[in-house]
Amino acid sequence: MISGTDQHDIDKLGRWLRELTEPSSNSFPVSAVFLVSDAAQIAHDIFRAFRRSFEQRGAGFGNLIIFGQHGVSSTVQALLSRLSLPPDSIPLLLLLRPAGYSPAYILPLPAGSASGTISDGLTGPALELLSRVERFADRAAVAFDDSGITGLTEIPLPAADLVTLVRQLVGEIGQ
Repeated sequence: MISGTDQHDIDKLGRWLRELTEPSSNSFPVSAVFLVSDAAQIAHDIFRAFRRSFEQRGAGFGNLIIFGQHGVSSTVQALLSRLSLPPDSIPLLLLLRPAGYSPAYILPLPAGSASGTISDGLTGPALELLSRVERFADRAAVAFDDSGITGLTEIPLPAADLVTLVRQLVGEIGQ
């Protein structure tokens, strides 16, 4: 029997695949995927800051997804496995280009919870990454600048392209 946590993330995974494969006028240049646990409240706050920015720029559901917010799911585990990352890698942010093959970027996020909210005071590497994504999305930068962001690492995409990766995950986890 599938848990509620698993079903929630499996549903989001299916919706992500539909968003990636259906024709759209969405030209937002990246997808940000948050892999978290239910206890990673700082990462949840960072997600909310990204969501505000992405929504202001017309990004769709497929451009910003969070998995694991209700508990570490089979989707989180499968993505970590595909990326050759250990289970203790979460919380993290995975930045991908939706079209074509490109590297994936991983930014570790702070674990745990903060005494307050950081939603109005995003700082550090997550703020720098969001600023660079905003410049890229606003066409103020010709290419995504990944230089000098503390903790940001580039890894090869473990599939021919993002659609293939998400299709593989859907097939592996089941729909």
